[in-house]
Amino acid sequence: MFLRDKADNQYLFEYELVCQLNTTLVGLNEKPVNILLQQLFALVGDQLVIDKILRAFESDKTLGLVVASYHPDVIGQIGWGSGFEITKRFMDKIDAPLPDVLNLFPFGGMYWARPEALSLAFSTDLHKQNEQNFLKLLPSLVKQAGFKTQPTHLLR
Repeated sequence: MFLRDKADNQYLFEYELVCQLNTTLVGLNEKPVNILLQQLFALVGDQLVIDKILRAFESDKTLGLVVASYHPDVIGQIGWGSGFEITKRFMDKIDAPLPDVLNLFPFGGMYWARPEALSLAFSTDLHKQNEQNFLKLLPSLVKQAGFKTQPTHLLR
């Protein structure tokens, strides 16, 4: 599943939480299997990991998005890339600031979220134009919707 529009994903709003997983990583220069596994283990590695994430959402109603910490091999590959202008136009259109610095985002398209925290994401077609930059904007869109983003390693 990837975000399309609110009509296509209306069923998601029947749930308190959703988990988006991905088993393919495209566009990485090196070691995609290690990166994929690190992301998967951080989000659904075992019952203890899942319980920790569920407890975090339960105890903090402002938590909207949980992402895995970056694998060390991707740090040098993070940037806006060729879709910067499309991304900037989109953020201008919804009157939201484009982040100067890319903070933690769901690299590889994997995350846990409250559907209502993704409400602005459901209202866009940016993902059809540039999926990678769309994912980079998710924390900003979640913040605009009144929620926050946390990496898995900082959950208590």
